[in-house]
Amino acid sequence: METSLQAIEKSNILDPLKSKVKKIVLDNGLRIIFMQNGNNPTVALYWKILAGSSDESSENAGIAHMLEHMLFKGTKTVGTIDYEKEKHYLEVLDIWYQRLDRYRHKLQKASEDKEKENWNRKLKILENRIAILEQEVKKYQISEEDSIIYSIHGQKGYNAYTSEDVTNYQIELPANRIEVWARLESDRIQNSIFREFYTERNVVAEERRMRIENNPFGYMYEKFIEEIYKGHPYGYPTIGPMENILNFKKEQAIDFYKTYYRPDNTVIAVVGKFDEQQTLNIIKKYFSGWEKPQSPLVRKNVSKLQYKKVDLKIEKEASPIQFLAWKKPNFPAKENLVLEILADILVGRIDTRLQKKLVEEQKYASNIVIYTTEPGERYENLFLLVIFPNLSIMKDPKDKKELQELFFKIQNSIYEEFELIQKNGVKEEELNRVKQMSLTKFIKKIRSNSYLADLLTYYELVYGDYSILFDYYTMIESISSDDIKNVILTYLKPDLVYKAELYTK
Repeated sequence: METSLQAIEKSNILDPLKSKVKKIVLDNGLRIIFMQNGNNPTVALYWKILAGSSDESSENAGIAHMLEHMLFKGTKTVGTIDYEKEKHYLEVLDIWYQRLDRYRHKLQKASEDKEKENWNRKLKILENRIAILEQEVKKYQISEEDSIIYSIHGQKGYNAYTSEDVTNYQIELPANRIEVWARLESDRIQNSIFREFYTERNVVAEERRMRIENNPFGYMYEKFIEEIYKGHPYGYPTIGPMENILNFKKEQAIDFYKTYYRPDNTVIAVVGKFDEQQTLNIIKKYFSGWEKPQSPLVRKNVSKLQYKKVDLKIEKEASPIQFLAWKKPNFPAKENLVLEILADILVGRIDTRLQKKLVEEQKYASNIVIYTTEPGERYENLFLLVIFPNLSIMKDPKDKKELQELFFKIQNSIYEEFELIQKNGVKEEELNRVKQMSLTKFIKKIRSNSYLADLLTYYELVYGDYSILFDYYTMIESISSDDIKNVILTYLKPDLVYKAELYTK
């Protein structure tokens, strides 16, 4: 009987999808991707910049994410009722906030009580002046005007994100509102003025507290990645260290903006049901005047990640967690896809190997998750296992020795399963089930205009050709049991593991 996977492949479902995609490159280097999808007259509109935390340095780590926040603060025409009058206040505020930073640094370095008292007094005076000036400047500002405009025009999913690899801006709108989007986004991408830069640092700092400082999982993940990728572009946390965030200078954001926000480093995707010629005319009208810089964008040379032992022990007021990770090739290497298939063989359902062994039978773990694209996809990344130990089988979950023994048992069980697959391979039935599940999951996801727009812009930017996304998934059927055995033998060796363990404080 024909399997669902064979039926999917015989229907060549990915080829018709691929044939619906068109790419246009404007004279300034801006790439535009069109894809007709669905019957509703709505569109997903995404634009991405090939710039993320991996394009930063230790001095400005976190600035890409800070810049993302700034691009929601308006331009000379959006977010203000009179920019010429507002401008003077903004300039004075910038000077005073920079002075405030200097006063704070002086206070931190002060050793004598009298000196501290002097700087405290100056700080309070300046803070009061800033508060008064901010009240004055608000008379000329329209908070979140872009969001209000989009809401009036029926937006959905208006948002942005920064990753290690890219910065993304997104929205869904009725197809007859594309010109509204083009006007606002072309202005944002070229003319942002970074309102409220110094107050927004506090917003980002609070975001870091929630995501990292007060989140044991986030804290552990950040430390783990920093240790593995020390000296590598992926070694900088996307949100940035707290010290950087609280001391960012506006000039740093402006410099990053001018360096990376350029048409030849940007991709726009329009996915949905829309008039292509009309949409192209609109995009040309608003984006053709965006000038490409004379000098080419120079990126840093990145060496291959060299293995070094990482064995972190972290104590927190939190439930224990274990990380086991191995370095692996990134997309579009076939081994990357093979390791994705292996991940689905090991975890994700009650009948998968590690789920059945560690959770159901041995009861060593309460849950196991595998990530195959961390921390990004531009460079070599990780095959990362996140294991949550089953505390109910322990006499005392806070007993470090007992927990260490449980972590050791879990690790050994995982290695045993790797050895078993290496020795006996994977049965055809099991492999076909996982292949079918992987391809079916992909096909279901690409029904979403937003998902497609996100993928198309990402792979066009990171790998230079969106079409390899579709070609990549056609490789699924060619994956064999021998491929699975080989990736375990090559990449998942016990002596190449990176390890981190979180113990309850």
